[in-house]
Amino acid sequence: MSEQCEPLSQNQREASFFSLADELGLPANTISWISYAITALSERKSSSSRHSNAREVCSALLRDLNEFYSGDIEAGLRNVEISCSEDVGRVVWGLVSKQVIQAEPEDNVSQFNGLFRIDDLERFLSSEGIKRASFSWIKCKQYVTWIFYIAGTIVVVSSYANLVSHQIAWIGWTIGMIGFALSYLPDPQIKRY
Repeated sequence: MSEQCEPLSQNQREASFFSLADELGLPANTISWISYAITALSERKSSSSRHSNAREVCSALLRDLNEFYSGDIEAGLRNVEISCSEDVGRVVWGLVSKQVIQAEPEDNVSQFNGLFRIDDLERFLSSEGIKRASFSWIKCKQYVTWIFYIAGTIVVVSSYANLVSHQIAWIGWTIGMIGFALSYLPDPQIKRY
C-alpha cells in the first residue's frame, strides 16, 4: 500500500474517513490514523519504492501505540477499536476502495491475516523487535506537579503549627505555586502520524 498518486483534498479525505467509519463501524479517528500512518511510511521510503506491506503497516501502528500509551499497547488497541491485524486490513482495503491510498497488484487483504491479535501481541512484537515502552513523560509531569504542590502545602501548614519559620513558609508557598503552575503546562507531545 502507498499514498494515492492523485492526492485528495483535505475535505475529500475526511469525507472518505467518515464514510468508511460508518461502513466498518469504527471511529473516524481510527481510519484517519491508519491512513496517515501509511502516508508517513510512504514518505520515509525512497522515491523508487514507496510501497509498504501489511507487516510494515501493522508494525508502524503498534510502534505508535507503544509510544503513545507507554507500553500498554492493548489499551491503545482497545481505544482505537482494533482487536487484530485483520481489522487493520479491513480499514486499509476500505481506504483503497475509497481511493485514499493505492494498492500494488501483489497486495491483497489476506496479507493482514494472522499477523497479530490483541490477546497474543508478544509474538508479533518480538518478531518486529518492538520493546514495550516503560516511561511516560505525561505521568512524570503529573508526579512532579503533585510532589511540588503537596511538599509546598506541608511546609506552609507546618508554619501555622510553628514547626517552621515564616521565611521557610514562603519557600513552601513558592514550591507549591511552582507545582500548581506546572499542572497548567501542556503535556509533552508525542510525535504521531
